[in-house]
Amino acid sequence: MEILNTDKKNKVLKSMLSILERERTQIINANKKDLEAFQKEDQALYDRLIVNNKKVDEMIAAVEAVMLQDDPVGKEISNRTLKNNLNIVNTTAPFGTILIIYESRPDVTIEAAVLAFKANNKILLKGGKEALHSNLILEQCWHEALEVNGLSKDWIKLLHLQREETQEFLKNPTEPLDLIVPRGGEYLINFVKTHATCAVLVSGRGNNFLYVSEKADWSKAVNVIINAKTDKISGCNALDKVLINKNLPEYKIKLKMLQEKLEQHQVEVIV
Repeated sequence: MEILNTDKKNKVLKSMLSILERERTQIINANKKDLEAFQKEDQALYDRLIVNNKKVDEMIAAVEAVMLQDDPVGKEISNRTLKNNLNIVNTTAPFGTILIIYESRPDVTIEAAVLAFKANNKILLKGGKEALHSNLILEQCWHEALEVNGLSKDWIKLLHLQREETQEFLKNPTEPLDLIVPRGGEYLINFVKTHATCAVLVSGRGNNFLYVSEKADWSKAVNVIINAKTDKISGCNALDKVLINKNLPEYKIKLKMLQEKLEQHQVEVIV
C-alpha cells in the first residue's frame, strides 16, 4: 500500500469539505428517500438514520477536525537500545485495509472513512440497507474528493453486498483484509469473531446499567435516569437497565412513580 504524504491526504479532506457543502441539499434529499422507506417502529434506529442540516454540519466538522490533526502515521512511540546494541524503534503504521460493518447512521460513512484515510488505511464500508441512498451519495462525494486529487476510488468504497453475501465475504474475503470493526448486535459480533481471518476490533454494545442505592437522593436519581434514557435515545450509551436496591425507603411507591415518569416519555418499562 502506498504511503501518502500528509499534504496529499489533507488536500483530499479539504476537497471533501467543499463537496459536502456543495452537495448538502442532495445529501438531505437522498436521506429523505431512506426515511420514507423506513418502517418507523424502531424509533432509535430511525433517529440514527436522519440526516438534516445539523447532521451535515457535523459531518463537515468531523472532516475538518481530522484534517487539522497531526498525521498519525510514522510517529515514534518508543526508542531503546538493548545491551547488545540492537536499536528497537516503535513507530505508528497503517493497518492496511479496514472493513467496518454498521447499521443506519450515514454519518459513519464520513467519520469512519476520514479517520481511516488520515491514518493511511483503505476502508470498506458495509452500511445497512436502510441507509442505502444516503450512503451512495456520500460515497460519491468521497470518490470525487479522491479523484480530483489523483487518487484511486479504492481508498474509500461501499461494500455492495447482501447480508448472506457479506457473511460469505467474511469467511472467504475476495480482497485482503487487515482489520474488521463490527458495529452491531451480539450475533454479528460473534459471527465476525468466529469467521474472520484477520484482527477484529469489538466496540461497545450498549447494555448500560444504573444502580440506585438505598441511600440515594431519589429526586436526583430520577432526573439522572430520565436524562440518561431520553436525552438521546438513539445513542449507544443510552440507559438500558436500572437496578434499584429493595431497601430504598418506600421502594414500591418510588418504583411505580419512576415507571409513570418513564412512560410519559414513551419509554416501555419491563420489570
